[in-house]
Amino acid sequence: MALEKRLRALLTIFSRGVDVDQFDPRFRQPRERFTVLYVGRVSVEKNLDLLVRLLRHRTDVDLVIVGDGPYRDELRKRLPHARLPGFLSGKELSRAYASADVFLFPPKTDTFGNVVLEAMSSGVPAIVTDQMGPKEIIRHGETGFVAASEWEFRQGFDALVDRPTLRRTMGRKAREYALTRSWNAVFEELCRQYSETIVSARLTSDLPFDSASTKSTTREAHESSLSEVTTASSH
Repeated sequence: MALEKRLRALLTIFSRGVDVDQFDPRFRQPRERFTVLYVGRVSVEKNLDLLVRLLRHRTDVDLVIVGDGPYRDELRKRLPHARLPGFLSGKELSRAYASADVFLFPPKTDTFGNVVLEAMSSGVPAIVTDQMGPKEIIRHGETGFVAASEWEFRQGFDALVDRPTLRRTMGRKAREYALTRSWNAVFEELCRQYSETIVSARLTSDLPFDSASTKSTTREAHESSLSEVTTASSH
């Protein structure tokens, strides 16, 4: 039993985070019409035909598709009323998110969907499919909708268009949830996990326990991880 404890692997999840300062509701700019947003690669595998079927006859809403890809020209033909500004960054991207009323994300193959978290951080409720990673970000009926079918996707969209109070409530809760996934929150949790792992390892080993050494090791590991993430983000 003692050997089993010493060989046991301690597994935890190091989650992705979101820059809650860049993606913030304060960047919202007033719009005269209801605005629908998609951000991501513009390609066939993103299931963007769902947006075509959902919105090609909706002349009462503005559709903004941010991003680039091989399907962009075709999408422009099929959705002539949509705005496709291409790739955006910085404050332009922040304003695009915050100025939307709903974020639609139809892909079924994304392993995470960080753009969904960025939309939520901007105070915008999102609708995603029930496939792969994005469904794990949304709290169904609270911060947005997880749609198991095209019909459910449409129903969720109609609800957010027709019920502004629901839309505002979901947007506020989406922002609250995103704050728990800020990079500060992510690294605070990582530090806690480091500390627990180090303490557990020392308790099950023959090495003397030194709390000062534990804190120092945790801090060095945190700084190393932060440096790696910062470097990766810059590329």
